[in-house]
Amino acid sequence: MLSVIIVVVVTIIIIIIIIIIIIVIVIVIVIVIVIITITIIITIVITIIIIVIIITQVAIVTGLGAAPWVVKPVYGFLSDTVPIFGYRRRSYLIICGLLGEQSL
Repeated sequence: MLSVIIVVVVTIIIIIIIIIIIIVIVIVIVIVIVIITITIIITIVITIIIIVIIITQVAIVTGLGAAPWVVKPVYGFLSDTVPIFGYRRRSYLIICGLLGEQSL
């Protein structure tokens, strides 16, 4: 009779240990899944930030490339209305050429 009780108690202890091990394994799996999910989210956010930075840089370069076309009407208006040394365009061409040469 005592041996049957011991076997039952040992069996119950073994079952409890197995249940605890299964619970620990499930907790570890959930933690790993959460860590992987957080890593994926961080990677996506960083990628979006990099894309936004690249788009912004492209917009800046495009805007700078369009700057001469924005200045062109102003240059035309000035050269037509305000003559320098009696010349309407020649003096502006010389001045802009000298400024362009100095910018290099």
